[in-house]
Amino acid sequence: MNAIQKKSGQYLGTRIGHEWWRRYTREGFSARGTGEYWIKDGSLFFQHQARYKPMRLPIQNIVEIVLCPCKRRFRIGNKPIIKLVWQKGDQWLSSGFVLPDSLEETSRLLASLRAGT
Repeated sequence: MNAIQKKSGQYLGTRIGHEWWRRYTREGFSARGTGEYWIKDGSLFFQHQARYKPMRLPIQNIVEIVLCPCKRRFRIGNKPIIKLVWQKGDQWLSSGFVLPDSLEETSRLLASLRAGT
């Protein structure tokens, strides 16, 4: 039996249509902060520490994965930001995540997302 491996991470928010002032706030995507992420049943889940229910992002909806340099305002060190561009209905959304693990772990997650697993 494969146990789900949850890893620490930080969720930076989800924007609508690439506009920084338009935040997507439905289905648990509203609060930024730290928590745990995992991949299960073709979706990326993120459980915010302050929320009961995890947010769910279907991997099949991801159309672009971008690795961005860190911006100072997030105060996350030199860790890269993973930006996932995805579609929900007729909306284009962009979600940002930071993983405090090694660059090797970040690369592994990116490979899993790109493979659709």
